[in-house]
Amino acid sequence: MIKKTLKAGIMSPAQFKAWTIAIASGQVKPSPNDPKVWFQSIESFSKVLSEGNRGLLAIIAEAPVATGSDCR
Repeated sequence: MIKKTLKAGIMSPAQFKAWTIAIASGQVKPSPNDPKVWFQSIESFSKVLSEGNRGLLAIIAEAPVATGSDCR
């Protein structure tokens, strides 16, 4: 199994809105090294990584990816 690293960032909602608008308007070009997932705080990030959620995330990671036709 190939392990991938997911980069996460911390940014307030106002900062995130400004950042995404800057990207959409062409003022900013995100780098490939920029986080792909954003959280409002370290607290919200830590909740995602709770023990129960880590188990759920492991199940999701091992599950085959469903296509639109599989969801009928």
